Amino acid sequence: MKKKWMLTILFLNLGFANAQCKVYSGSTGYAVAARVEDGKVYSGSSGYNVVARFENGKVYSGSSGYTVIARVEGNKIYSGSSGYNVIGRIDGDKIYLGSTGYKVAARSEGCGGMSFAAAAAACCL
Repeated sequence: MKKKWMLTILFLNLGFANAQCKVYSGSTGYAVAARVEDGKVYSGSSGYNVVARFENGKVYSGSSGYTVIARVEGNKIYSGSSGYNVIGRIDGDKIYLGSTGYKVAARSEGCGGMSFAAAAAACCL
């Protein structure tokens, strides 16, 4: 049990070390769906429209809203603040749809952990 919590904490902390990351929709596309800077998710590669922010394992809509659109526990992304509906599964630099699916919803460049999960939840899931 202790090992599982340590891995979860390490996983969540990975996302905070990156100043900026880019998230691409799908498995092979080159169009930037979202980028993360300083805990906020922006739409596109250079826009200033904040679509989400993340704090304490939860992804909130907009720059200052309190509506939880997703939460991250381990390598799974759940919809809403307390539901058990798995909308995505993180595996390396890719996020797959659902808990066991093989369709790639998003892939990252320069980020991981919570940064990647938040951006993917906001743009691609």
